Amino acid sequence: MKRRRAFQWMLFVAAILVVVRLSFFRGLFSTLRVSGGSMAEAYPGEHFSLACRDCRFRFRVDASTARRGRIVCPNCGFVNCLDDGAILRQGQRVMVDHWPVTRGAIQRGDVLAAVVAEEGSAAVIKRVVGLPGERIAIRDGELYVNDELWRKNYQQFCELAVLVYDDLHRPSLEQSPPPRWKPDAGSEPWRLTAKGLRWQREIGNSESTHPDRLDWIEYQHWNCVDGPHPRFETGPILDNDPYNSASSHHLRPVHDLAVSLELITADGALLAMRLPWGADWIEVRLRVDDVGGEVFLQERLIEKFKTSAFRSDAWVNVDFTLCDRQIWLHIDGEQLVHSEIPKELANNTPAPRGSIQFGACPYRRSSLDPAWMRLERIRIWRDIYYRGTGVDDPSWNSAVPLADDEYFLLGDNPILSRDSRHWPARTVLGSQLRGKVWKRAEETTKE
Repeated sequence: MKRRRAFQWMLFVAAILVVVRLSFFRGLFSTLRVSGGSMAEAYPGEHFSLACRDCRFRFRVDASTARRGRIVCPNCGFVNCLDDGAILRQGQRVMVDHWPVTRGAIQRGDVLAAVVAEEGSAAVIKRVVGLPGERIAIRDGELYVNDELWRKNYQQFCELAVLVYDDLHRPSLEQSPPPRWKPDAGSEPWRLTAKGLRWQREIGNSESTHPDRLDWIEYQHWNCVDGPHPRFETGPILDNDPYNSASSHHLRPVHDLAVSLELITADGALLAMRLPWGADWIEVRLRVDDVGGEVFLQERLIEKFKTSAFRSDAWVNVDFTLCDRQIWLHIDGEQLVHSEIPKELANNTPAPRGSIQFGACPYRRSSLDPAWMRLERIRIWRDIYYRGTGVDDPSWNSAVPLADDEYFLLGDNPILSRDSRHWPARTVLGSQLRGKVWKRAEETTKE
C-alpha cells in the first residue's frame, strides 16, 4: 500500500513538473491580436465597422484596403464611404491554448496559431484543413480530402457562413426599389409586411379537405457589388464578401445556401421552403397539424420527420441549410433533419439555377376560417467558397500527400489570405504550430 501511494505521489509530482516546465518554456495560454483579413469574418483583423446609410445594415471592411475603394453595402448595394460614420476597430483578440498542440490533439477544422517563415516572426492564425498523410484539392469552391468532399459539420458551417441578405434592413432612401420577393403568377395571397412576409388564403368548401395548390414567392438577389451595372440588377448569389471591398476578382456562383426565419402560422397550414440544387431544388415541407413534414429532392422523397416544437399560433425559429451535399433543418435549435444527398444524385457539384422560394397552402383544414402564416426576420447565408492561388483561379491541387508531421492550413477569407496555397513549403510542420485559438468577447475601438 505504501509503495502504491509513493508511486502515485511520484506521478503527481512528475505531472506538476511537466506543467511548470511548459509554463516556463512557452506558457499554457497566451493572447494574440489578429492581424490582417485572412480569417474574416470569424476572426477579423483591423477593420472598419460601418452601418449602410440606406438600409442601416452593419458590416465590416478590411482597414488596409477600404481607403482605396468605394464601400458597397452587401445587403442593398448602396455605395457608402468611410465618412458615413465608419468606426475603426482593432483586430480580434484571441486566446491561444498550447496544450492541444503539445499532446498532438489536432483535428480538421481547428483554428491554430503558427509561426511561418514567409509571414515573419509573429504567429499567424489559420484553419487546419489537411492532416498528415492526406492529399488536398480545391474544386468549384469546395475542399476535397483524398478526393472526397470535406463535409463540414453544422457548427463549422455557421462559423464560416457569410450573411448575404437581411430582410429587416430595407432601403429607405430609394423611393420605389424593386421587390426582393416576387410572387408567382396567381399567388396573390402573399403580401410584404414591415417585418417580413404574410400569406393568407380564404377557404371555400371545395378547398377545405386537400387543397394541394401551393402559392409560391421567390427571392430576388441583387448583385451588391461595385461596377457599371444597375444597383438593383438581379442574379445568382455570388461569393462576394463585403470585407474585401477594394479587391478585384471574378465572382462565382455559390452552391451552398441557408435561410433562417421566424414563423407563426394557423393550424392546418403547410409551409414549403426550397433551396436551389443545380437545375433542381431541395424542398422541406412543414405541416403544423401533423407536427412534422418531409424533405424532397425535386419530387423524390429523401426523409420524413416529426417534431414537438412546431405548434400553431406560436412563433418558432426555423433554419434550413444546404451545405456540402448535406441537408439540415432546425426548429428552435432542435435538429430535425440531417441528411446526405444520395450519391447517385450528388456525383457532380451542380451550377446553381433559380433562387430561394417559399410556398404555402391550407392542409386538411377542419374549418372555413382563412388559412394564414407570417414569416419574419428572414435572413439568407452562403457557405465559404474556396479558391486557388490566384483571385480568378477556381481550383488547386497538392502535388503529393502530406508527410507524417505536416499540416495544410487555409484562411477563412480565400481572397485575402496567404496560406498553404501560397507558401513555398506549402505545408506547416507540427513544430511550427503554437496552439489552438479560442475567441474572446473583446472588441475595442481604436481612437
